[in-house]
Amino acid sequence: MHGIKKAKKPTQQGFSMVELIVVVAMMFIVMIMAVIGTRTLLPNMRANSGVNQVIQLIRVARHKAISERRITTVSFKTVTINSVQVSEVQLQQVPPAWVGGPTVTLATVDLEGGAQLYVFPGLPDTPMGFGNSTPVSFSNPANPAAAIPALQFLSDGSFGTSVGVPINGTVFLGIPGTPSTARAVTILGSTGRVRPYHWDGARWLE
Repeated sequence: MHGIKKAKKPTQQGFSMVELIVVVAMMFIVMIMAVIGTRTLLPNMRANSGVNQVIQLIRVARHKAISERRITTVSFKTVTINSVQVSEVQLQQVPPAWVGGPTVTLATVDLEGGAQLYVFPGLPDTPMGFGNSTPVSFSNPANPAAAIPALQFLSDGSFGTSVGVPINGTVFLGIPGTPSTARAVTILGSTGRVRPYHWDGARWLE
């Protein structure tokens, strides 16, 4: 009979138990990956913050030396393992020339997030090859065995000593116990150029 309609079968609603188990398992895996990623990401972010502090302070010291035609001294306080200081030599006139006078501290920065001036055992030197025996490793290219005096930026932007001897060097830092946080900052004495590096697990990369 044309007037009789067939009853529709009710459509199935919701998820089956198997589908629910799969969804929950996938969410659990994503949560685990997020936790692992956070544990790796946070230390690296803190190390990056520390290396950026060092770079910024070094560049401020160099700019100060060039713009004001004065010697600025950079001191890496390895005694406190996480402090960098910039000082300025106040010039005074002693006829017939200007000579260095009192030293005034411009800024002292403590590295944040647990970053320290630190060399990870077993890690090689940076591609610049300035040495990595200590967290603050500087050398005189003309006489590697010579003692290094105060580290200074001169008015021409070069990095070395007040008598014009260029000093190359590297500052190593990181969070002890976490090699992935290894960072380095090199300074080329003849130009004062600063180059940052990070350890990717196999080599140093800029």
